[in-house]
Amino acid sequence: MNKHDYPNNAEEIKSRVSLLEIVKRYVSTPIKPKGGEHVCLCPFHKEKTPSFFINDSKGAYNCFGCGAKGDVFDFICAVENCLFPKAIEILKNLVGLYKTPEITEITEDWQPILPATEDAVVPVNIYSPKQKKYYTPTVEYLTELEMPATWKYTNENGETLFWIYRIKKADGGKIILPITYCQNKKGEKKWCAKAMKNDRPLLNIHDLALNPNKPFLIVEGEKTYSACKEIYGDKFVVLTWSGGTQAIHKTDWSLLIGKSGFIIPDNDNSGIKAVNEIQNIIGDNAEIITPKSELPNGWDIADCFEQWQERVSIMMFDADMTEQDAKQKATEEIEGEYFNILF
Repeated sequence: MNKHDYPNNAEEIKSRVSLLEIVKRYVSTPIKPKGGEHVCLCPFHKEKTPSFFINDSKGAYNCFGCGAKGDVFDFICAVENCLFPKAIEILKNLVGLYKTPEITEITEDWQPILPATEDAVVPVNIYSPKQKKYYTPTVEYLTELEMPATWKYTNENGETLFWIYRIKKADGGKIILPITYCQNKKGEKKWCAKAMKNDRPLLNIHDLALNPNKPFLIVEGEKTYSACKEIYGDKFVVLTWSGGTQAIHKTDWSLLIGKSGFIIPDNDNSGIKAVNEIQNIIGDNAEIITPKSELPNGWDIADCFEQWQERVSIMMFDADMTEQDAKQKATEEIEGEYFNILF
């Protein structure tokens, strides 16, 4: 049975997803707009000149280097090395097309299982003990085919402790959902909209455990973390904490005490106050790097990430630089424009 015969909501799934957004989840190299399409290095073969074209409006891709082409299902089958039924399941998880379970008896005493047990698959349907209902964030808050961004927080051994979902609302606002695997007194287990109370791990703490001599870089917020991971991931162990400036005291900073690294605040009073508080906890070996004072209030590195990506692409495509050299050059330019020092 091929994808054209398969009856399991294939067209509904295809109508909900953006091929470009799916490709971004699997491709770490820059994706550059070009002639109404997007182009990047092909994920299916090695190449120096990007030849993998994505036409998001048509939901199709075509690589002029190796000949790979198709739609979102073909892409998932190829990149995950799976058959079409498995691709259906993967995309269902991404867009939340599983039916919402019926609620039976509601109990309030849901306690986190830390770390999450092996039977805890990636959360799709979330139970809210406070609201006493299930909901599916990828369906209820889906806007303009944009899927929620997700981050997995682990312990030092890489075991899952909780997830953070960042959901963009239709009115331009956002919802930040902490999601923890919980169990009630009856032994029922569910992913719940519930945060760890204290001793929360830093995002990417497993990388720090694997690279104890690598300097760290702390930023505020998961979105900024993702941008900095792309820019500085080779040079630093990039870290952030969950819950924002009001949750610093709920975070476990012990592994950073006495270590050397940098902290970059958001460009506002609460951001400056937060990084000073963090420095007081982990020590003066953590140097605070403040953005230039003339930048807008609330500015952070994520605000210049697309600019950095564009510069990397131009240097690679037009100046024929290697990806590593292009990233280094673009990073130096960004630091010179937005910070008072290079770090």
